[in-house]
Amino acid sequence: MEQPQFEFLVVCQDILEYRTITGAIQKINGAVNYTANNSTARAYIARRKIDGIFVDTAVQEALELIQDIRNGSSNRYSVIFACARAVDAPAVLLSAGANFVLQKPLLVEGIAHVLDTAIQMMEAERKRYTRHQLMVPVLIRQREREQRATTANISKGGMAVRCQDAYEAGVSVDFAVSLPIGEINGHGQVAWANTDGLMGIKFHLLPEPYKKSLASFLDQRTDFSAAKQP
Repeated sequence: MEQPQFEFLVVCQDILEYRTITGAIQKINGAVNYTANNSTARAYIARRKIDGIFVDTAVQEALELIQDIRNGSSNRYSVIFACARAVDAPAVLLSAGANFVLQKPLLVEGIAHVLDTAIQMMEAERKRYTRHQLMVPVLIRQREREQRATTANISKGGMAVRCQDAYEAGVSVDFAVSLPIGEINGHGQVAWANTDGLMGIKFHLLPEPYKKSLASFLDQRTDFSAAKQP
């Protein structure tokens, strides 16, 4: 069975609207997850990386949910589709962080047309978060604390590291990663941690020379892996 190309979350309470959105997503071989309220949506968004999020403005505090997604860490760059009522001002939804405003009543063909445009944005974000399995030394500093660790994987947007002392989510850290092309220094934030000594760090500040070096290095690894495919 073909694997879904993209993953979506639909936040709405109208079952017909949900089916219409699902029909459009299936046209691009996307996977659909559903919730009818903000609390469940926030919990899902906090633990999963999602390509696109449909938010029905009829759901309570829909505008706040869009703003929270943009101000969060795990899915702040996801593509957001606001499903708007006639009383909703598109400019307000766009200002809150929506990428696309879909006016109700929704049609499968109309959503599919918007998805054709959104695919490029989602593919770019997927590429930014492609994880490369790589074990190299990394030095992590958190105020006066300093520890040596090893990367488990790394992407253009962050890395997972194995360490002795995992910090809590939200803690700011400085890091120095010893890549084969040279050392990469930057500032990040702990996105998650577990009891097995694994910790995820999201890059927040990576100077431009380091950003270009990292991107070039990872792109070369991607090209090499693709060349090895039969």
